[in-house]
Amino acid sequence: MKFKFVHIISLILLLSFANILVAEDIVPFNNLDQFSKDMSFIRDRYGKDKKDAKKRGDGFKYFMRSFLVPGWGEYKLGRKKEAAAFFITEVSLIAVAAGFKYYSGIREDDYKELAVLQAGINPSGKDDRYWIDIANYDNVEDYNAQRNINRDYENRYDDPSDFWDWSSTSTRKDYDDIRISSEDGNTRFYYTIGAIVLNHFVSAINASYKVPVIQTEIIQSLDTSGDIQNKLQLTYKF
Repeated sequence: MKFKFVHIISLILLLSFANILVAEDIVPFNNLDQFSKDMSFIRDRYGKDKKDAKKRGDGFKYFMRSFLVPGWGEYKLGRKKEAAAFFITEVSLIAVAAGFKYYSGIREDDYKELAVLQAGINPSGKDDRYWIDIANYDNVEDYNAQRNINRDYENRYDDPSDFWDWSSTSTRKDYDDIRISSEDGNTRFYYTIGAIVLNHFVSAINASYKVPVIQTEIIQSLDTSGDIQNKLQLTYKF
């Protein structure tokens, strides 16, 4: 079985970011009350506004939410389409990773069973190098002879429990193909884990970036009687 690994991961990420691009850019008004609770303002005598440090901390709060669970920060900001995109991407990548790991394990069982039946090996306590070595030589005598030629005596197999003798060269090659497919599945599993980590970071950065900035401005004017009137203006920037 051949996995189109790059195509699978690319498709998942492409669908995720496509959903983000079409997501609404305006936070619903039912979230404005929460923003007003989280934001306080400092106004000087000239009507210039300052953004309180408390609001700056909100970006980190949403960052951590989405870093822990992709889409959580976006959901709290009311960006439900973006939240769904990141969360669906997360679930899809986890499913793909699990599939690769399962496939790798199945193929590993297959090649080890084949080696036991067709090469007469004892699988107990064998390391990764052993499983590779038996894929390259028909029997332990051929392997040890090559080690002698290379003066690589330390890597000889002299213990009878390490001996093997394949029933045929074609069977050994079949074994090697199965072994390689298992390794490929395991490698793709770790690549998918990397994509999952990337999804966490992208969602976290996106959530912290999308936290709206609320600016205030005090507008002063004179009424007909000459008294100063103050008008508070709030501006939401997304």
